Amino acid sequence: MQESYRYWAFISYSHHDRVWARWLHRRFESYRVPRRLLGREHAGAAVPRRLYPIFRDRDELPSSADLGGVVQRALVESRFLIVICSGRAAASRWVNEEVESFKKLGREERILCFKIDASEQCFVPALLRHYDADGQPTGRVTEPLAADATPTADGRDAATLKLIAGMIGVGYDELHRRERRRRLLRQFATACAALVLVALAGAGWHWQQVEKRAALAAQALQTRIEHLYEAGRNEMLAHDEARAAVYLNEAHGLGVDTPALRYLLGRAMQVVDAMRLRIPTPSPVIQAHLGPDDRQAYAIGDDRVLRAYDARTGHAEYALDLAPLPAFLSGYGNGGHVIWIDSRHEQAPRRRLRLLDAASGRTLAQYAAGDDALGIAMNPLDDSETHVAYVAADASITVAALAGGSRRIAGSYAATAFCHDGRSLLTARLDGIVELRDAADARLRRRFDGLRGHPSVLASTAGCGLVAAGTSDGEVRVWDAQTGAVRMSSGHREPITNLMFSADGSRLLSVAHAAASVWDMRSGALIDAARLRGGGNGILMRADGREIGQLVEGRLVISDVGSGLDLYTLDGHQGSPNVFQFATDGDRLISGGADGALLIWALPDRPVTTIGTAPEGYAPPTAVSDDGRQLFAGDASGGSLWSRAPLQRLHHYADELGVLSTAAFSGDGRALAMAARDGDIEIVDTDSSATTHRYTAGARPTALHFDAAAHYLSADLIGDGLTIWKLASDEPQLQLAAGEAHATAMAPDASLLAVGGHGVVRLRDLAAQRWRWSVRLPIDHDADADVTVLAFSADGRRLLATAKRAQAFVLDATSGQLLSQVRDASSAYFTSGRFDAAGTQIVLGDWGNLAYLWRPRDQRWLSLSGHTSAVEAVSFTADGALAMSAGNDGAIRVWDSATGELLDAFVAHDDLIQWNGARFTPDGKAIISSGRDGRARLWTLAREDRSATNLARDLRCRASWRVVGDALAQGAADVSACSAAAGP
Repeated sequence: MQESYRYWAFISYSHHDRVWARWLHRRFESYRVPRRLLGREHAGAAVPRRLYPIFRDRDELPSSADLGGVVQRALVESRFLIVICSGRAAASRWVNEEVESFKKLGREERILCFKIDASEQCFVPALLRHYDADGQPTGRVTEPLAADATPTADGRDAATLKLIAGMIGVGYDELHRRERRRRLLRQFATACAALVLVALAGAGWHWQQVEKRAALAAQALQTRIEHLYEAGRNEMLAHDEARAAVYLNEAHGLGVDTPALRYLLGRAMQVVDAMRLRIPTPSPVIQAHLGPDDRQAYAIGDDRVLRAYDARTGHAEYALDLAPLPAFLSGYGNGGHVIWIDSRHEQAPRRRLRLLDAASGRTLAQYAAGDDALGIAMNPLDDSETHVAYVAADASITVAALAGGSRRIAGSYAATAFCHDGRSLLTARLDGIVELRDAADARLRRRFDGLRGHPSVLASTAGCGLVAAGTSDGEVRVWDAQTGAVRMSSGHREPITNLMFSADGSRLLSVAHAAASVWDMRSGALIDAARLRGGGNGILMRADGREIGQLVEGRLVISDVGSGLDLYTLDGHQGSPNVFQFATDGDRLISGGADGALLIWALPDRPVTTIGTAPEGYAPPTAVSDDGRQLFAGDASGGSLWSRAPLQRLHHYADELGVLSTAAFSGDGRALAMAARDGDIEIVDTDSSATTHRYTAGARPTALHFDAAAHYLSADLIGDGLTIWKLASDEPQLQLAAGEAHATAMAPDASLLAVGGHGVVRLRDLAAQRWRWSVRLPIDHDADADVTVLAFSADGRRLLATAKRAQAFVLDATSGQLLSQVRDASSAYFTSGRFDAAGTQIVLGDWGNLAYLWRPRDQRWLSLSGHTSAVEAVSFTADGALAMSAGNDGAIRVWDSATGELLDAFVAHDDLIQWNGARFTPDGKAIISSGRDGRARLWTLAREDRSATNLARDLRCRASWRVVGDALAQGAADVSACSAAAGP
């Protein structure tokens, strides 16, 4: 029996070897298997014409935090594992885990190695361990055989052929001879062409030389432009926005000006423009903080000097020598008026707590604190910054007033912190008991128990509604401060080093030495888990709880909480950033680097607005008027009408209908139809908000359509039924029983409705109440006879129709005549389709995780891969330059419709996107989407309108990268360019 796999192979590699991985991926997917080998059984499948698809995480995913989710599924669904072996890969934890996971599937014999350097230690440990057919380790050592791509061995082409031979089950010599024959034919053709060129050169040598030089210059320029653009696009997909912007603007300056380039530049420059201030300091920065009011910032360099700056202008305020200071942590108090420094000295057995006046640097107070074996320090000040609390040397707690006087709380304590309500103090005893005390008199108000380990860190929400504690053995527990009830109990395998609530208290970040987790405080459920890819630099959460920041391989990466995907990189240092901190409000961020620079960023807002809600598991219906000025989105009951510019809610309708299933505008936008899940339909006048019609469909409507003149309304019903009403009448004009109308489409310019079912497409004249024509599509197999998609072109002259699988057709809408068709065996089930505004190209969504671009005129057919689940919605911008696909994976992808290249990918919903539930707005400046996470959202799209000259100036100011030849090189940012841009 044939085995069922989605991918022919999974390429596992180190990030440092991504150039090799990209090259090998292209070679595999472009290789044509010899005809005589087609159909041969190998590895549980018939050998195909092409080894497609091949999984490579950089192509298949926007980003990934660890080996989980999509990556794990891809390993399970791959016939072979190709391991790119090098000295750097041998040290990669991720490569080792992918090999180990694949062997545990019992497929050790399907692991093929591709050696790219001469290092003796180029195999990850898992390759050297033997596993049996059940995926269990045997304890034996195995020596993997590798195709050696180094120049002194097989070379890369021969090594690649060896891998292909292993994948299709033939001898290497057989493929080598075939390639040799092809090479000889190419050489013969080249020789013939050379003779022709020599003859032509003899006839007109001088003229040809001039033309040749011009052609070569143009070709070199075009090659350079293509390289710059592709490099920028790849950097953009890797979320290295500053590098992408430099590459792309270089191509822009050489004359490239396409919608795709403008889109990529807009996305990249949103992040580059976020850098608002660069402050040079004399020493590499090892700590940096931004005051809560954004008026002051300070940095501590490795020279142990604290330097304070005006955070608005960058002007230096004072410098304070802190040496000797071997180990320390510091921060602002919640008001920003006091800086605290918790330090440990080599000569002193205890810690010292030092408080400074933030405005002048003057020492306000110093205290001798107890030892902290974990090296964890918390803000010791209360919210008013008038009192400080710390664990003393005898394990008691001291609460001291900065103005003088103190109070001692006797006992054996491990940690203490003020609660964020202005009147409470948290204390944690060595036996694990956490206490809530009155800050004024130390009176015990509530006790929280349950911790088994030594408490290490405490945290609370604003208002002290929730209290959290972490221990040295990794336990995390959260209590309701009012009732004492446990809200969450979980943790890590290592000591907890930080706890951080979001501003609204809905999320908690817990950090251990090598991992971090974000928890939902309403349910106690884990939202996101990530390994600390930046080592000891830790991880921090933005105030809104939706994003986390982390230093990763010399990059400051901002990631999405929930999906774990990287959103963007704040890349402004010359070299690697060392530290960063979010501002209290979360809108700004400060970073310090080894280059001595202190950077202040105004973080880019997420380009999304939630415009509709529904109970979880339902997708709110959405609709956009033809002129793009009005939006509609369903709510928990009924739905809301929105204006587009400015975006604001205008009216709420149909509360009595409950949860809606679908909605539609009339062509002029003056009528809005809404359908409830029980079949009730209501039509309102958007000018007066009055209800004009009510109907009962008898079953749940899945789509509503007005005709061009808004005289008729059709409703697609669950189970493939159809009902049509003439709006001047209360009675249905036409009803089709269940199973008769699998797909429908209303003509944009007339009262004509196309209906498809059982392989037949019919056109209904609603005014004349008759069928104009009926056509049976030339479908290959009866099993595929269902018509799954119908869509008119914008001028109403052509009609797209698709069969259930593999076939798509374009019909003349006037006569039903077949104009064009295409077949693609890779299609699983066409789910959605759209013409562009010109009617020259079509985008299709497929159940097989693919989208397709089809140009019937020249039969161009492009596969768009990357979704990990069915593609349920597709759309074009008004100019047809960009295409969009959205799927059950909750992701939206934006494509260059001219080339099929991926421009952008992001997770829009935590659950699947509804069928036909995402589309561009008519102006192409936004995407409206709806998912079964119960959210309807409007995503604003970036488009860069600045000239290449102005962009180059801004990049010189903010980016530390320059194009040298065809590659990037780091260079110091030109701060004067920022000043020149600002003007007098």
